Formats: sequence, C-alpha cells, structure tokens
Amino acid sequence: MIHAPVPTVESEKASTTSSAPVQTDLELAAIATAPSCARGLVRAVAYEWGLSELADTAELVTSELVTNAVQASGRLRIGSGTPMVPVVKLWLVSDRISIVVHVWDGSEEMPVRQDGAPDQESGRGLMLVENLAQDWGAYRKAAGKVVWALISPAGR
Repeated sequence: MIHAPVPTVESEKASTTSSAPVQTDLELAAIATAPSCARGLVRAVAYEWGLSELADTAELVTSELVTNAVQASGRLRIGSGTPMVPVVKLWLVSDRISIVVHVWDGSEEMPVRQDGAPDQESGRGLMLVENLAQDWGAYRKAAGKVVWALISPAGR
C-alpha cells in the first residue's frame, strides 16, 4: 500500500512561519457541484496558509481529482439499486511549503492515467495531475480508495 507523502518542513520557511503541519477536510455530496465547492476551499485555504503561489495549481488538481471521485461515485449509485447520494472526502495537509491534496471516494476502482485522443471530451484529468503535481498516486482503503497529489513550489 503506497500512502501519500507528508511534506517536511524546511528551515528557511520554518523560521518565518509556524512549523507545525496544518490540515483541513471537507465532506461533499458526490454531485456535479462538488468540484467547484472543493476549488473554493482549496483556494481559500492556500491563501490562509500563506501558499498563494500554489493556489492555482492546487485548485486545478483538486478539481480534477474531485471530478473523478464524483464520476466513480456515480457508478456506485447506479450499481447499488437504491436511491442514495454517495459522498467524497477532500482533505489537505501542508507543512506551509507544499500541499498534499487527498480525495477519497467509495469506489474500489483504481484510477488509470489515459492519453486522451484529440476528439475525446474526457480522459485527460490524470494526465494534467501528473504534469502539474510533483508526485501523485492512489491507495486502497478498507472501503474505497484515496487519490493524492503533492503540490510544491517550482524547483522543489
């Protein structure tokens, strides 16, 4: 099982800000508006944590991961035969230098990076994540899976 890295505190920034890791989380209904809610949280938190330079990238990566989680959750709803609205969970962890975005959904189907053809409307999300994040991955939980991405300043 591969778990997401926990950012480490580097001394240059630790001297000007708190070195204690920070985190926040949000549980969302797995519906079409979840990605925009997640983007808003990520942007606000990045600014609150003094990581405004990471806000755009973290917001885009989060949007892709939450969109994928909502889609995977939709397949669960169809397969269950009962009326339910699954949830997705977003949590962010930071050392105030980097941010690790984690997204959980109840599907056990692991993500697969695809090369989207020019005429395809979808299938490029993980390719974007791979190119924007310093690292990313996924691991199974007892129920569902977590997909994570490490967002770091350029050159780190």
